[in-house]
Amino acid sequence: MAEHELTFPATTAGDQASEIKLKQLAADPNVYDLSMAHRGDGNLITYKTRD
Repeated sequence: MAEHELTFPATTAGDQASEIKLKQLAADPNVYDLSMAHRGDGNLITYKTRD
């Protein structure tokens, strides 16, 4: 198990990129505990992988 965090800037492009990445991760069978938090400085995606 490995924990990961991805941050995206609080811009339109950052919002779009985070939504795309969230969908990609959701489709990966090795990813679990996937979540996205909207913060003032951007979006934060956290997830774990089975290694």
